[in-house]
Amino acid sequence: MRYNGETHGGCMEGCPDGQASAYERLYMYNLVKEIKPLLSLECGTWKGGGSTFSIHKALTEINDGKFHTFEVNQEFYESAISKFPQKCQFIELHLQSFVDYASTLESESVDLVLVDSVDDPVLNKQVLLETFRVLKPKGHILIHDFPDYEDIQINEIEVVKDYLKNNFVFVNYLENTTGLMHCTKK
Repeated sequence: MRYNGETHGGCMEGCPDGQASAYERLYMYNLVKEIKPLLSLECGTWKGGGSTFSIHKALTEINDGKFHTFEVNQEFYESAISKFPQKCQFIELHLQSFVDYASTLESESVDLVLVDSVDDPVLNKQVLLETFRVLKPKGHILIHDFPDYEDIQINEIEVVKDYLKNNFVFVNYLENTTGLMHCTKK
């Protein structure tokens, strides 16, 4: 997919504040409209703006798919819940750990996963390894605002980097943003 950047096709209309930039939101929105995922997961809802809103809006427009988004912070979860109608057909917001939920899914059952900034390298490793397990072949992973662990004396994240290099195809990296990497599973 190539991002044209000249138009947002109305995808930002009504979008609440979020941590993803307008450029990143548009990229996610266009990707979802293009690949039409039946099952999508997001680790890190935050307050429901940005990525959560953009993915939900695209699914609503294609009128298909299910999007599960996970937040462990009660205050952020309540903020996110307030942004969506009571009965949204395409989204379920969970006050739950992404890893706990994903571990109940069958292997290779998910079309798209967005992993949004997990600051703890050990937890990030768990999130990414579970993501790798549940993604279908040719499934898409978006990694947003990935922390830089260069100064941390821990090799946990090296396992993840090696797995990503060996099992995924790089698609795009949006520069001049907080960092959004897009890869597909081989």
